[in-house]
Amino acid sequence: MPRIATRHPHQLAYRQRFSLGVRMFGCLVLLAGGIVLAATITRARGRSVSDTPWLTLSMGFAVAAWGAILLWGERGKLIDREQRTVTRWWGIARPLWQRTRDVRPYQAVAVESSGEASPTRWRVSLFADQVQPLQLFDLPTQEAAQTAARQVAAFLSLTILLPAATGADTPPPRRS
Repeated sequence: MPRIATRHPHQLAYRQRFSLGVRMFGCLVLLAGGIVLAATITRARGRSVSDTPWLTLSMGFAVAAWGAILLWGERGKLIDREQRTVTRWWGIARPLWQRTRDVRPYQAVAVESSGEASPTRWRVSLFADQVQPLQLFDLPTQEAAQTAARQVAAFLSLTILLPAATGADTPPPRRS
């Protein structure tokens, strides 16, 4: 997820468009919604307002809007050093959905491999005592994950745990 510039020095932001598969599906959904809208409007042209199929028109509009969100949508993360929060969001020009988590209890940023995926993916997560890890990124290369982990650790003044320090491809130890 590429880092982007922000107007505030106390914020670190990342933004990325939806994947190609999601965007292609969004294109198809937008097209389907457009066809429903065009067909409904064409059929309703000579009728009175009371005879207009409003439910079909509304459904066509909703499907087209959902397709537009998928086609042009973006997702991102905003890390705020002053408020000690991480906000995940998705939307088009503005966030339509967002979820904010407090990062005060976390003491370290860790890079670990995820063994589930056939090509190895690398996770960047925040770790703390007595708290579930907070996954920030899932990246394709170890180098990209280490770069992101260094950025976040330096920005939030946290300890960084890299695979070389915690053992080969093993997650950092959890304290219970």
